[in-house]
Parts: sequence; structure tokens; C-alpha cells
Amino acid sequence: MEQRILLVDDDQELIDFLKLLLMRQYHIMEASNATEAMEILLQYPVDLIVSDVVMPGINGFEFCVMVKRNVQLCNIPVILLTSKNTVQSKIEGLEFGADAYIEKPFDTTALKAQIINLLDNRERLKAFFVNQQTNQARSSGRMSADAAWVERVSELIIKRVDKQELKLEYLAEAMNMSSMTFRRRLKKFAGTTPQEFIKRIRLKHAAELLSSGRYKVYEVAMRVGYKSQSHFGKHFYHEFGVKPGRFAASDRSSQP
Repeated sequence: MEQRILLVDDDQELIDFLKLLLMRQYHIMEASNATEAMEILLQYPVDLIVSDVVMPGINGFEFCVMVKRNVQLCNIPVILLTSKNTVQSKIEGLEFGADAYIEKPFDTTALKAQIINLLDNRERLKAFFVNQQTNQARSSGRMSADAAWVERVSELIIKRVDKQELKLEYLAEAMNMSSMTFRRRLKKFAGTTPQEFIKRIRLKHAAELLSSGRYKVYEVAMRVGYKSQSHFGKHFYHEFGVKPGRFAASDRSSQP
């Protein structure tokens, strides 16, 4: 699946140049200012942001702060572009939360490499709860307290994964803590919001059900709490980069 990159700049020529540079590898979205960019971010999934610093109204630094302070958006990598080439300006950009700071005129190969690196890092973070270290820790009995806590939350979700309305309050109460404390702890240990974590556990369980070969796609959708098969398919594709039906077929064909 093409990853989504949001370009933010009031210079249409630069936007067009970046689109031409990146459109073969990524799905490109664009905004001419920070306000328009935030509207897009709150409506559509975005994997990485490339923003100019100098823009009318809200500048790139301020926009970066807005993104990093938003719980739903803070994990999205931000690359800032600027014509200032001083060390102080670079430090300033990183202090505002930017993941990378690139000076104009920039080398296109270096920009592409930076994008690939940041996207790869984000994918590794997204896979936190299914990574190999956690699996090895579980099998060896040496799981850390933090990982064990996340595992316990995952188990609670699996128990009610077929429920369409699986709320934060249920998980917080089951873990004997307030909703606010639960949210903060999950953010700290798993790097994501409760809503996003619940969705990922649903989809991970869906992948396991599809791999078993015992259920059809619509049955799996219902078993993991999706009322709409098309909605399930969209989320599954976004998470794994393949449609549920194709995932099931390819997984079965790889089995001995």
C-alpha cells in the first residue's frame, strides 16, 4: 500500500516539484497552509509530513508544535524545510519537535533517504505490541512489567473483541485506574492512543483468524467487532497493506 505524505507549503512550485519527486513511491496530499493541513490530518491517515517553515499565518515551527501536541497526530514524523542554514535555526527546528530539519536547496537523494528512514522507524513503532522481543519475552518468562501491562490490556480487548463498542472506560476500570491515568500509561508504554490500540488489536486478531482458514472475510469482520465489511477492509488494508481476502489466500498458499 502507498504510504501517505502530506506536503505543506504556500509555494505551489515547490509543492509541484516535491510531488513529481515522490509520487511514484507515495500517495501525496497537499495543503497551502497549516490550518488546511490540520483539517486534512484530522480527516485522513497520514504517515509523514513535509512542511516549509516560512508560511503566512501559522509558520512551520508553530505547525509542528500543533502536530506534536495532538494525541492523535503526535506519532507522525515531521520534516521541516527552510532556507536558513545556520546551526541555531536547525536547533530551533528540532526543539519545536521536528523529526528532521532540511535546508534549501536540498539534495533530493538525501530528502528521499530521510523520508524512508523516518517511515521505517514509524512502522517499527506501530508494530510495538507484536514485535519479536515481546514474543520472546513471553515465551522465556522474562517479560518486563511494562510489556506485561500492555499484554494484559491486549488480553482484555481480545475477550471482548467482537463488541463494536469497546470503550476506554471498560479497559481503565478493568485495570483499576482512572481513564486519564490509563490513557497516559498506554501512551507511554505502547506509544499510541487507546482507540488506535484497540483498532490494532482487532486487526491483529483478524489476521490470525484469516490465517486459520476457518472463516470468510465477512465472518472475521463480525468476530472482531466490525459491523461493516467494507469498513473492516479499509482498516485492514491500511494496517497491513493488503486486502483481507488476498491476505487469507496468500497466507494459506505459504503453508506447507
